[in-house]
This record gives sequence, structure tokens and C-alpha cells, in this order.
Amino acid sequence: MLKEIYQYGDSNTKIQVNNTIYDIEINGEVITLDGKKINVNLSDDNITIEGNTFNIDFTEEGDPSTMIINGMLYLVSKENSIYSSVNEIKAPMNGRIINILVNEGEWVNKSQILVMLEAMKMQNQIRSPRKGTIKSIKIVKDQSVKLGDILLTFE
Repeated sequence: MLKEIYQYGDSNTKIQVNNTIYDIEINGEVITLDGKKINVNLSDDNITIEGNTFNIDFTEEGDPSTMIINGMLYLVSKENSIYSSVNEIKAPMNGRIINILVNEGEWVNKSQILVMLEAMKMQNQIRSPRKGTIKSIKIVKDQSVKLGDILLTFE
């Protein structure tokens, strides 16, 4: 499912996962998640949460940015209103298009899988950040794309 992260100020954050919103407060390496304290250790390429380590890759290119945690794609934004105004879906990384799951003129729902992108031998699902109609598809199957290339647009 599409995960969205919204940040308000320096330490108060809300995270939406599968339509459930969680309140988070960050204080150094201790995070309070809906009132429960969780120990977190963050490095350049992984995050350890309560002893479980996850590989991460973060691309800070525009808003929303993308974050990949153990192969799952997350959209990261400082505002939650950004998703209703997204008109382009861009490649979150270099890779190869392995499947296009929508057509031009098709109505899509928020969180619907639009494109499958292979990068570093992992298949990444590119999901819709909003409801809307696909205006144009700028890619074809087996095409190589670079970070920031436009994959498709909304009306």
C-alpha cells in the first residue's frame, strides 16, 4: 500500500499507512509513535527500529520525494495537500520499465499500481498518489528511465 509521510515543523510528523494516520514526535534517536517510545538508529543507508534493520534509499528531488525501504516505495512530503495537485509521475530512480498497468484515458484510484520499475534487480511498484484520469503515458515496456524522467501525466 502507498505510504505517505507528512512533516509539520521540526519534530512533529504524521505518517499515513493504509489509510491509518499515526502521530510521531522525534527527539534524537527516540521516537514517540502514538504515545509509545521507540528507539531508532538512522545511518546513510539503513534504519534500525527496535533491533530490526531496514535498507533505505532516499531521493530528495522535488516534493513529494521518494524513499525506498526494503524495496517498498514511499512518497515523502512536507505537506499533505501536495498529493491532490500531482500532475506528473516521475521515475524515483534509474531503472527499466517492466510493466505498465494503466492506459491513457483510464480513471485510477489513489494507491493503484501504475507502473512496475526494475532497479538493482528489485521490482518496485509505482503507485498513484491520487485519484484521476491518466492523460498520457510517456514510457513503453522495457524502456530504460533515469531519475526524474516523467513516466505519465494526469489530466
